[in-house]
Amino acid sequence: TAEMAGFIKKERGRFRLTRNGEQASSKGMNGKSFLDLFKAYTRKFNWAYRDRFPKLDIIQNSFLFTLFCLHRFGDVARPGKFYADLFLRAFPKVLDEVPGVQYQSPEEEVRRCFSIRALERFAGFFGFAEVRWPDQLRLGMPIEVLKKPLLDLWIRFNTG
Repeated sequence: TAEMAGFIKKERGRFRLTRNGEQASSKGMNGKSFLDLFKAYTRKFNWAYRDRFPKLDIIQNSFLFTLFCLHRFGDVARPGKFYADLFLRAFPKVLDEVPGVQYQSPEEEVRRCFSIRALERFAGFFGFAEVRWPDQLRLGMPIEVLKKPLLDLWIRFNTG
């Protein structure tokens, strides 16, 4: 992702920092650097590369829906299932993309995938949400999600 965002470059089999990467490394992330990383992670990097779930592109392509749901409901800690259910209601056709799995329903497969990709590895990773597990096992669900102040500072939704 850092390469896609323009922070590093591979030359002769080794990574080296670009000018933007050197600035981010020495001075910290500024708004432009954060936006570059955000765009690379949401539009270029394939989230499905990090897990063994089906491709389900709609989870990544609906990243703004995820952020809007966190913006609207995230002031109170809620289970990840709450957000996954909102996602399923908004995008019910995703169930058609889930191959048959014997040990869980397509709905449960989507809930787990959404929870990991959108909540934990996207919203949590970028600091838009705090993702908490009730125990140390971290087996995907159940989790609790709470919006962090960065979300409202960084992005505004106008629904008027």
